[in-house]
Amino acid sequence: MISVLVYGRNDDYGAKLQRRAALSLNSIAEALTQPDDEIVFVDYNTADEFITFPEAIDDTLTEAARRRLRVVRVRPAFHERRVAADAPAVIESIARNIGLRRTNPANRWVLSTNPDVLMISSGTELADALVQVRDGYYGAPRHELPRFMWEQLRRTQPRQAADQVRAWCDRLPLRETVLHHDPDIGFDAPGDFQLAPRADFFAIGGFDERMQRAWHVDSNLAVRMAARLGAPSRLAGGPAVFHCEHTSGTQAKHAAQRQEDSWERFVERAADDPWSDPHWGAPEQDFEIIDLNARPARGLASMLADAAGEADSRAMSDVVYGPATYGQLPRHRLHAALFLIDRLLNADRGARLGWIGGDADNREFVSRLLVEAGFQPLTGAAEAAEALIIDAPSSRDEAGADAAFWTRLGEWIKGEAARLAQGLAPRPVLGLNAVHCDFETFLRRHFEVTLAPATTRLRPARLAPGALASEALLEALTPGPAGRRRDGTFDIVKGEEGYVFYGPYLKRLPGAHRLHVDLRIDGPRLMGRRRDERALVLEVCAGEQVFATEGLAFHRGERRVTLEFDLPAQHLAPAAPPLEVRLWSQGLCDGEVRAVILERADA
Repeated sequence: MISVLVYGRNDDYGAKLQRRAALSLNSIAEALTQPDDEIVFVDYNTADEFITFPEAIDDTLTEAARRRLRVVRVRPAFHERRVAADAPAVIESIARNIGLRRTNPANRWVLSTNPDVLMISSGTELADALVQVRDGYYGAPRHELPRFMWEQLRRTQPRQAADQVRAWCDRLPLRETVLHHDPDIGFDAPGDFQLAPRADFFAIGGFDERMQRAWHVDSNLAVRMAARLGAPSRLAGGPAVFHCEHTSGTQAKHAAQRQEDSWERFVERAADDPWSDPHWGAPEQDFEIIDLNARPARGLASMLADAAGEADSRAMSDVVYGPATYGQLPRHRLHAALFLIDRLLNADRGARLGWIGGDADNREFVSRLLVEAGFQPLTGAAEAAEALIIDAPSSRDEAGADAAFWTRLGEWIKGEAARLAQGLAPRPVLGLNAVHCDFETFLRRHFEVTLAPATTRLRPARLAPGALASEALLEALTPGPAGRRRDGTFDIVKGEEGYVFYGPYLKRLPGAHRLHVDLRIDGPRLMGRRRDERALVLEVCAGEQVFATEGLAFHRGERRVTLEFDLPAQHLAPAAPPLEVRLWSQGLCDGEVRAVILERADA
C-alpha cells in the first residue's frame, strides 16, 4: 500500500537526535497496517567505521518498526564522487531519490517525511485511510511539539505517546496550522508530509538533485507535483503531524546565515528550468540493504568460534605490558582476529580487503574468518584494495621475508601517496600484531594512529597527510670540518677540505623526492682554474647507495640547487640505512648555505 521515505545520518544533528528519531520511527510504524507497507530509511554518508543510524538505535525501536524498516546504506565514497567538495555532509535530494528508487513497486503510495515527526491518528491509521482514496497529491500541516513535552514520551511506547499528545492537545493550543502563501506548496514546512502515488513520483524524476544545500527541496517537489496533480489536498482521516521541535541547539542548517538553494530558481521558476535526469536515484548503483532483524553481528561470536576450531578457542595466558616485553607480546591469532573483524564489521561486505604480511598461515586463517563474517576473501593485490590489513613482522621472521614485507609495504605507500596527492581520501589501514613493537613506532611516525587497547593487538591507522609534507633539514644537519653553523645558516669555510654538513639520517616514506639547497658562493678567483671545475659536491645517499649527486662549479652569487631522486620501497626496512644529505667542499671557496628542504615530488 505505502512506502514511507525518510533519510538521516549517524551523527548528532540537533537536540537528542536518537530519542526523537526513535519516537518518530515507532510512531510511523504504528500507522502502517498492510503487509507490504514499509519505511525506507536512507542512511546517507555515515562514516564507514560507524553503524548506520537505525542500527545505532534499534534497541529502542519497536518490533513493528524493525520489521517495517529497510535501511539503504549510502557510503562516503559515493557522496564524494557525486557532489562538490564544499557540499554539506548530507544531500537531501540525492538521499531521498536513492530511497525512492528502491521503494517496493507493489506499493501504490509514497509518503516523503522526516524521522522527527509523530503521526497521531484520529482513529484511523494512515495505511487504512488510503484504501479508498483517489490518486492525488496530499499534504498536512505541521504542528510543533515543544521539546519539554516530547522529551517526556517513552520512545518504545508509541500508542501511549500518541494518547499523551492527544491529551495535551485537549488542554493546550498545540494545533496551530501554518499555511504557505503559495497554494501549490500548501503548508509551511511541507516536507514533513508529502504523499502522492509512487508512479507520479517516478514520472517527475523524484527530487531535484541539483539542489544540494538542504533547503527548499520540499517546496520544489511541491510545485512540481502540483503542476502534475494539482495543489495539495488534506487527506480525509489522515494523521495529525507533530514535529519534535529541536532548534534550541541551533545547527548550521537552521542558522539565519545558512546557505540555501535558490528559491527563485528552484521554486518560483521551477517550470522554466525543469529537472530531468534518467539516472536520478543512482539506479545502476548496488547499495547495501540492511535488515535490522538480520544484522550480521547476531550469532557471529559462536560462528567464529566454530570456524576457528577448538585449538584456537583455548583460554589465553596473562601477558605483561612493559619495557621488558617490548617486541615480545605473544600472538594469538583468534584473539587478534576477533578485534580485527570487530573493526571491519561496519565496512561494505563487498569491499576488497588487501593483506601485506609474511605469515601465510595467519593470512589464510584470517581470510577464512572474514568469509564466515560475510566479507570477500583477502587479496594479495594490496594496491587495488579499499582497506589494508598489515600483519606486522615478527622477530622470528627470516631476513628475506622481512625485506619482502617492507618492499611490498613501501610500494603500497607510494601508491597511497599518489592518491592523496590527487585529493582522494586515505584508505583505512589495520595494523595487526602491531602493538608494543618496532612496527607500532613506524606507524606512529608516518600514520595517523588510533591507540586501541593493547589486548586488541591492533593499530588502526591512515596515512597521515603530514607524512608527505616537506621538511626543513638545516637545523638537523651536523657540521663537518668545512662547515660552521651560524645564526640558522651554515658557513662554507675556505681553506678546509671535507664535508660542510651531513645527516640528518632520516627514514622517509618511499617515492619521488626533491631536495632544494639555497646557498651563496663567494670566490674563488679563478687563477687559472677551469670555470666548470667543481668547488662543491651535493649528494643524497643512504649508506653506500647514492641516489643523486651534483657538482657545483665556481659560479659566484646566490643560487638554488635541486636534486630529484626516487626513494625505493626497500628503504622502509629497519635494517636499511637511513637517508643522508651531504655537501662536500674542496676548500677553494667560501659562502653560505641558507636552506635545505626535502619535499615529495608527487605531493
